[in-house]
Amino acid sequence: MSHSILRPPAVKVSLRVAAKGDYADLERIEADVFRERSQWRYRWWASDYAEYLLGRGRLGVVAVMPRPLGAGRVVGGIVYRFEGDALLLDRIVVDPEFARRGVGRQLVAHLDVEAPAYTWTYAWALGLQLFLRASGFAWFRTAYTAEREEVYLMRRPAAECCGR
Repeated sequence: MSHSILRPPAVKVSLRVAAKGDYADLERIEADVFRERSQWRYRWWASDYAEYLLGRGRLGVVAVMPRPLGAGRVVGGIVYRFEGDALLLDRIVVDPEFARRGVGRQLVAHLDVEAPAYTWTYAWALGLQLFLRASGFAWFRTAYTAEREEVYLMRRPAAECCGR
């Protein structure tokens, strides 16, 4: 399959449970995603990942480049929790260098391994909304943050990710 300048070739990553040593890598990715100071309120720091993952029923998975391509480099991550028969996707982040190369789809596809009836998430950024829609999520309702910012509650039935 050929690729264009607009869409670089897909990469196959390994997925594994996030460990304490990964939090700094996730923070580095967050810094690259949220470069502008005005966006820092959306950014998670290593301490945010550590605190989140201490909670009961909360899990984190990282996407790692295979050796020798990236020598085990963390290029993305996802954190989620279970709420009854549903899974709540709280965070997904992909290194901008690997954006549009299938890393995010591989992370979302991992959620089907957990086999919830539904996966829910909130999306505020247009790019995230479009990615989630392409991954089988649909708008469910509009909500507002404490700062009165509009966000969309999106959901996806199990096994509707990534063209399955």
